[in-house]
Amino acid sequence: MGDQMATSSISKYADFLSEVKAEKKLLLEKVEKKSDSVNTLRALVEDLEEAQEIMNLTGALAQEEFEGFIEGMVTEALQVVFGSGYAFEMETKIVRNQPETYLYVVEDGVKTPIKDDMVGGGLLDLISMVLRVVVWSIQTPRTRPVMILDEPGKNMDRNKIDQFVAMIRRFHELLGLQFIIVTHDNKIIEMADRAFLVTRSNGTADVSVVQ
Repeated sequence: MGDQMATSSISKYADFLSEVKAEKKLLLEKVEKKSDSVNTLRALVEDLEEAQEIMNLTGALAQEEFEGFIEGMVTEALQVVFGSGYAFEMETKIVRNQPETYLYVVEDGVKTPIKDDMVGGGLLDLISMVLRVVVWSIQTPRTRPVMILDEPGKNMDRNKIDQFVAMIRRFHELLGLQFIIVTHDNKIIEMADRAFLVTRSNGTADVSVVQ
């Protein structure tokens, strides 16, 4: 009788062990699958991080080429109007995985942020106009070759107006751009191919040909 009970207990214990082993096996398989999933996710994260770095690098290289073109154009304009001691620089930094570009005016080797109060209005007038021309020249498709300027050079020193006007004329010749300029400056009016005088009387605009 005792042997039968012992045998029955052993059999039950063996069955229990078998169940535990089976459950352990299932748990280990689940752990292994979870581990594989974790490793896969880690690999994906690493791939994404690497892809982000590549995108940032590619963007930085493209940005560098783009910046070089713009810097050259604006620097040339600054030197035509203000002299050889001037230059324009752009600096791009990756901030929160996004490129941010900072603009500077360089005068005799001293670099000043374009937003600084020390940058004169004439410089800003010139830079903003040239940037408009550059952006137009590289866009695809281009809009019609017409640009409207409202009082360009209004902050320019009087002794720089001739150079400023010559630069506008140069852009016209190089790019085929037609400039429609609203101005009170006689020097700018004199350089125009056509000039019109607009006056208002009793709410009515009258237009007459000046030249």
